[in-house]
Order: sequence, then C-alpha cells, then structure tokens
Amino acid sequence: MKQEFIKNRIEALRASMKSENLTAVIVTSFENRIYYSGFSGSNGWLVVTPEEALLVTDGRYITQAGKECPHYEVLKAAQSYEYSIIGAVKDRDAKKSMGGRIGFEASNLTVSAFEKVREYLPGKEFVPFDSFIADPRKVKDSYELGMIREAVRVAEEAYMQILPMVKEGVTELELATELQYRMKLAGADKESFDIIIASGENGALPHATPGARKLAAGDLVTIDWGARFGEYTSDMTRTLAVGEPSEKMKKIYNITYEAQMKVLEKIGPGMTTGEADALSREHIKAAGFGEYYVHGLGHGLGIAIHEDPRLKDGEKEVLKPGHVVTVEPGIYIPGEGGVRIEDLVVITETGCEILTTTPKMKF
Repeated sequence: MKQEFIKNRIEALRASMKSENLTAVIVTSFENRIYYSGFSGSNGWLVVTPEEALLVTDGRYITQAGKECPHYEVLKAAQSYEYSIIGAVKDRDAKKSMGGRIGFEASNLTVSAFEKVREYLPGKEFVPFDSFIADPRKVKDSYELGMIREAVRVAEEAYMQILPMVKEGVTELELATELQYRMKLAGADKESFDIIIASGENGALPHATPGARKLAAGDLVTIDWGARFGEYTSDMTRTLAVGEPSEKMKKIYNITYEAQMKVLEKIGPGMTTGEADALSREHIKAAGFGEYYVHGLGHGLGIAIHEDPRLKDGEKEVLKPGHVVTVEPGIYIPGEGGVRIEDLVVITETGCEILTTTPKMKF
C-alpha cells in the first residue's frame, strides 16, 4: 500500500513541475526524500524529471535503497559526501538531460553545495521550489494517518505504564528514561524528540531538560513526549500533580484546560490557524495570564515533529481536512511553575478528531 501512495506522490510532483515549467527537481531534505521515495537512509538526493526518478546515494545504502524505493533508479555516488552525489547527477545528466530549468530546495541546500551544483551542471536555470515540494505533506493521506495513529498508540501505552512512577522522590531523568524505554517496548522506533519532564519551578521552562530534580509534594509535573513509528511521529503533553498543588497552580491548570477545550470544541475546516490560536489566547489573557503564554497554540506534525501549518497569533493559513496539528496552550510563571496540555488532532470535514486519548486532570 505504501508504494502506491509514493507512486501517486511522484506523479503529483511531476504535475507541479509542469505547472511551473520545470524540467527537473532535486530533492535534498530528509523529510521530503522519505515522502517522495520511502528512502530512510541518512544520505541521498532525489532527481525527478517528467520521465525519470533517480535516487543518488553512496555505497552504504545501495541495497537498502533498492529495497525501499522500487519506483526509483538507484545511482551510486563515489563517497558519502554531497559533492560526490552531485557528481553522480552530473554523470547521469550527460546520458539523459535534466533539461534547463531545475527546481531545488533553497531552504535545505547549503550555499557550498548549491555552488557545486551550478558548477557541475552549467548552463541551467535553478529555481527555488520549496513550497511545491513540501506543501503536499500538510494534508495526510490514509497511509500517513494510519502511521500517526500507531505512533500515538505506542506513546500512550508507554505513558500509562509509567504513571505509578509519578510520585515523590523520583527524578525527572528517571521518569524520562523509563518512558523512553517503555515506548520502545511498545513498538516505537525511537522517541519523536527529547522527552520533556518539568517538575515544580522547572515547569516554567517550556522545553525543560529532565534532570536530577526529585518530584516533591505539591509539584505540577509536565510530561511532553511522543513516539516515532516507522517514518511518522506523535506528540502530546499532560500535566500531573504530586499530592496537592497550591491554589495558584490549580488555577493556572484549570485556565489552561479551559483554553484547550475551547479550541477542541470549535477547531475545524475553514478556520484560520490564527483564529484557532486566538481561541486559546483570548481565554488565557482574559484570566490575567496572557503574558505567560509564550508560544503558539500548536503546529503540524507528520514525518517531522514540527511541520506546517503553524497555529500561532496572526497566521492566516486555512485549516483543511487531513491537517494533523497539535493543540497545546500553556502558562509558564518564572520561578513558580507552569502548565501545558497538548492533544493531537486531525481536521475532518466537520470539525476535528482527537487522536490522543490519555486522561487529563481537572481540579
């Protein structure tokens, strides 16, 4: 099934090339390479023309590329360096022309590599092609949604297993290590990102690194985690209590919870990403904590843990069915603590489906 989706993606890319009058595209980023070919190695470029699909990699990956990428002709570069890949592209171009107008990923290709491309392929016009290459990844197909659901499942299974550890005397690092281990036992390839465990005053740090701090009575503990399953990721956050938190911490938790629920009840197709952000931001601001909401509402997710669309103040992108986004308002008070609650949702024809199912507190 996966290969049928990849075949369709190649044809869609060719249609975009035609609309832009491009004779070839060079795909260099890891995420786009996986999306259009299925190749999971660390080194390789795709070259797609109206007639050909080439995958250029070094000798370490030739066998792997042949197995993973049946829709591509695999070319061997001399060494595991991007310049050797460019050389292989040049040699192939001498046999069958890539044409004169080539699209490339300007946001990914280094200046030095781009200069080599121009040197090795003289007389070509190079056109930044980032949006046409990456935009199709925003709307997930049924294969992608299935993989994301599995990434959610294994992450949540592991989380439920470590809940008994959330108690006084356990360190943040111990909790993070156990969660990582349990995710792999549940079937994850690895974690989506470095797990965040933030207890007590560390909760004021949105991207706190788990350390030696021991959980203490009265702490709120923010756990932000996700699993990578195959090529796809998940992302979710829960904030828990150890014993009885202060009244202020209870208050900011409930405000955050209410802000998230306002979004989950209303988010859907046709809403802009900025409007979604405003639903949460206006609630937190009205409660008197607006200055402590220091990030956007959420982000797209898929092959990469952070993808478009971005749900943040002022953004005007319109949400569509198939967008998979996080909804994660937060309040962070320096020196005291913080709260973040995050769910992963897929936009549907009528609203959204919440993919994450682990329970949340409510004081």
